[in-house]
Amino acid sequence: MHISESSLNHLWISSRFSGGDSEVFCEVWLPGPPSAERTYLFNGGIVDRGDKAVEIMLLLAAYKLVWPQSVVINRGNHETQEMTEMMGFAVSVC
Repeated sequence: MHISESSLNHLWISSRFSGGDSEVFCEVWLPGPPSAERTYLFNGGIVDRGDKAVEIMLLLAAYKLVWPQSVVINRGNHETQEMTEMMGFAVSVC
């Protein structure tokens, strides 16, 4: 995915959530949702991080569907099959 130079003025980078909805509120909801003027880069650490991990992943997936050019989600070490099974995220989804 290419992030254009013009979007760098409004680039928000998140390196890890701990599964808490208060972190998502501070990092995503306060600045505002993704848009043509606001790009988000999520660098993994999304799942297996608390009791709201499924809800957070669904929110980010919905954002990606609505604003595909304004949401970039990189896979971290917790987004592997082995880690999601070991840490319980796979069970949470089912």
